[in-house]
Amino acid sequence: GFELRSAREAAGITQAELAARLGVSQQAVARAEQAGSNPTAALLEAWSRVLGARVRLEIVPEGPQREAAGRGKA
Repeated sequence: GFELRSAREAAGITQAELAARLGVSQQAVARAEQAGSNPTAALLEAWSRVLGARVRLEIVPEGPQREAAGRGKA
């Protein structure tokens, strides 16, 4: 959510403007920008195209696995 909002704000457009470009409602944009949201891959791809950005997916271990990964251990 935060990254989506930040990218939109950096592009200098409102939720309503982005919604019009994406062909979705302003409410759909607002929901996607909320923490814990789960926008579809299609929406993320369209969002990035409109904003001139790219989508990056990362899988990051949590908890003890994360600490081990940071030390080069799996």
